Amino acid sequence: MESNAYICDTGSALDPDTPVFLNEPDSERFDCKFLCGNPLKTGRACARKPSQPDTHHPTCHLVPQICLREFFNQYLIIRLLENIAE
Repeated sequence: MESNAYICDTGSALDPDTPVFLNEPDSERFDCKFLCGNPLKTGRACARKPSQPDTHHPTCHLVPQICLREFFNQYLIIRLLENIAE
């Protein structure tokens, strides 16, 4: 999910404090998999609002559908390639 953060940039001029999804190292550091579960199942991922300091723990936020579709497509391709390689 984190590798697709560029797709999930939901920043808005109407709400400059829109949550920003964490990158992979930060996601692992804050144990987001435990916190939010699998984004494909829960529809949620770790994010932090721009107004929060970097030391503030992230919280779970709903992931926009376009982000979930792209994440699913990339995950599916990786799984297919793994099966072909076996």
